[in-house]
Amino acid sequence: MFFLFISFCVLAQDSGHELFMENLCHTCHGIEGKTIYPNYPNLAGHDAMYIRNQFLDIQSKNRKNSFTIMMNTFPTVIAIEPKEIHDIADYLSKLP
Repeated sequence: MFFLFISFCVLAQDSGHELFMENLCHTCHGIEGKTIYPNYPNLAGHDAMYIRNQFLDIQSKNRKNSFTIMMNTFPTVIAIEPKEIHDIADYLSKLP
């Protein structure tokens, strides 16, 4: 049973990384969640719930600034499902 739990955690981590890359999040937020651009936030190491809440606020347009408005123009941001957001947030929260 323990092995299955570990396997599930590894799969979720891989899924989060794949989704982060597929949805082009790394373009602004850096390959390992650490951006090289001063205007974009680092996402690595933040609490998973914080990342999820921020993403959901951006996606629902409850959080608006020049960068979040820009994010909402990308079809991938609009189309990401809650489970995918969960996986991405979990992946990022485990990064140093």
